[in-house]
Amino acid sequence: MRTAIVFWGGAAAMQVHVGVDGTVDRAAAPPLNAAAPPVGSDHMVSLSPRMQTLSTLQKRATELMQLQLSPEAKSVIVDVLLPVVDQEIVPAIAKEFATAQGELKSLMDALEAGTTKAVASKTTAVAGDVTLVGNQEAWHELLEAYEKCEAQKDDSCEDRKQQCADKRAAAEAKCAAADAAANIDFTKICLPETCNLKTNPTCGSQTVQQETDGWLADVRAKMEAFQQLETECREMTDDATATCTAADAHCAADHCAGERTAYQQKKDEAIASEGPALLAKCEFGRAAQAKCADLTAVHDLIAKIKATNRQDALSEPDRIAEFAAVQRLICLLKALHDEGDLSAEATTVCAGKTAYPHTFNFFDQKIADLTTANNIACTETEFTFSGYEWTTGAKAADFAKAQVSHGFTADPASEPFVACGAGAGASTGAGGTQAPCEAAAAGQGGWQLVRHVGPGNSWHPATDQLTGSAVYGTPSGPTSSEAWSVKFDLGEVTEF
Repeated sequence: MRTAIVFWGGAAAMQVHVGVDGTVDRAAAPPLNAAAPPVGSDHMVSLSPRMQTLSTLQKRATELMQLQLSPEAKSVIVDVLLPVVDQEIVPAIAKEFATAQGELKSLMDALEAGTTKAVASKTTAVAGDVTLVGNQEAWHELLEAYEKCEAQKDDSCEDRKQQCADKRAAAEAKCAAADAAANIDFTKICLPETCNLKTNPTCGSQTVQQETDGWLADVRAKMEAFQQLETECREMTDDATATCTAADAHCAADHCAGERTAYQQKKDEAIASEGPALLAKCEFGRAAQAKCADLTAVHDLIAKIKATNRQDALSEPDRIAEFAAVQRLICLLKALHDEGDLSAEATTVCAGKTAYPHTFNFFDQKIADLTTANNIACTETEFTFSGYEWTTGAKAADFAKAQVSHGFTADPASEPFVACGAGAGASTGAGGTQAPCEAAAAGQGGWQLVRHVGPGNSWHPATDQLTGSAVYGTPSGPTSSEAWSVKFDLGEVTEF
């Protein structure tokens, strides 16, 4: 309760109390020469500024009552008291109502705008995560296709090498047979060393002819066999050479260039989409935190507006009670003016004068609409984007897909998601981004070697190549064996 309206009826020796709870009480009045209770006394508890004005008016009304409403007193009631109450105090109550309603409306507008931003940010985050997961899945599939191609190439290479080896072995065997056939043993022809034509006129020429013909036939047959083997040796050797040359060319050829290019391109796309996807999640998380802070502000203000005895301009129950009290005072002043005294009937009638012309809009339905699951209810402890995440690696077998949701912290003093803890998505200031390299290197297989140059300095003449597993050189030891292990914070180092 902020106010209690009290005034005295002098001639009737009557004291009338009009409380903000709607009661009208008549009691014995203090002496006529007694002063009205001062503001802040037990009789005037916790007066608001406008009710302090009302107290002053009550004091003046008491003085008028003691004059038994002379024409001058009636004139004061009509010309001073009623106008002040009706034109200053009543509008002040209306103004406070409008101010409180306006404050809540302003917070509701902020909540609605924050909700719109958070929902849009979530849509962006979901799209980014879907893109990331899709790129990683395609990377995995294309890497599998590339590895399958390489495996098939290796298998076909082994088959061709085996064909080469088999043909070479067959050719060598054929050539060995040809070499063996090149050396022949002639059949010996047994001829008599002497012959007497008198006793043997033909000297056995017929027999000699037969043996000679047989010998020649044997030689010709062996020659033909050798020539056949020699031809086959040459042909098989040429065929084996061609097969082996083709096998070497096949094994040396890059049959999987297309598959490798496709998977590497998709890998690059996947890695490139990691940063934007994380940034979008963090931006959504912070938008959700801001929306939830707006919602808290709305609830806090509503609680203040619905509370009583606040001693400020926010409380609607206090305002309603004050308005009722003011209306009763106006009624009683008019009754006093018209009747010259406050009768029991008049005070009873005035006690019912409590009409309040305002209806406070607490936006209950709008708050309900803005806190559905689709609009961020601010009761969430986790959010799901694509619903999946990939573990990647150098080989397709290293990849693994799992369902995932991200724990959410609504407190804006903390990062919304754990992944945002490294400052992912932090804005870039004059000194460079405040995000450590962990966020940029997330999902890329660890740290990458980069040239580290402090502001205003130049790179020292090191010999390291800064690729792969190369080591970091120093000015005093350009080929230092110290492994690269420094984690950079771009907030400290701005030149790379």
